[in-house]
Amino acid sequence: MCLSNCKSKKSVIIIISAICAALIIALGICLGQFYSSTTASVEEYCRENSFKGATSFDINTSSELDGYVFCVSKDGDDSKGQELFIFYEKPFGAIKNTNRYTLEYQSDESGAQLVGSYLFKPRGSDESRMVFYSDNNEKATDFEYISEYNLNGKDCKSTVSYSFGENDCVVAISNPLQNEEAVKSASLKKDGKIIYSY
Repeated sequence: MCLSNCKSKKSVIIIISAICAALIIALGICLGQFYSSTTASVEEYCRENSFKGATSFDINTSSELDGYVFCVSKDGDDSKGQELFIFYEKPFGAIKNTNRYTLEYQSDESGAQLVGSYLFKPRGSDESRMVFYSDNNEKATDFEYISEYNLNGKDCKSTVSYSFGENDCVVAISNPLQNEEAVKSASLKKDGKIIYSY
């Protein structure tokens, strides 16, 4: 009787040990995949992948877009255009603040221009936003965009302005675009004068 009980207990212990070992291995694989698909240093990632050969970046976050990091190249070959990287802090299961980031977007080489733009839909949102970005080599201090939309059959306009230091890169994120709203024009200003518009 004792012999059969001991064998039964040994079998249970072996099964539980095998299950625990399998879970530990699975967790290790998940962690390995998580770490290999993310980066802890967005600046290092940008430096290694910059099409402009940039070595310095302005790194910004937005209180309205939790988890997003926006990086603009500050130097490099300006003839290749403005450069933007957008990263998102990747959660690991229920852990939200991992300090590990995955690339959501990287701009393409677009030729010399003072301001780049990108329309994107943040995770968990039904509304898109426009991101304007520039290394601001022209030492501008203001940025403005005008959007148009239809509200109850009436055409409406909205003007949004941003101010910043002349040595700062530009990362201007529009309000959520809704009701078929579209950005119609944008301008970069220095001393009140428009130096770039589209």
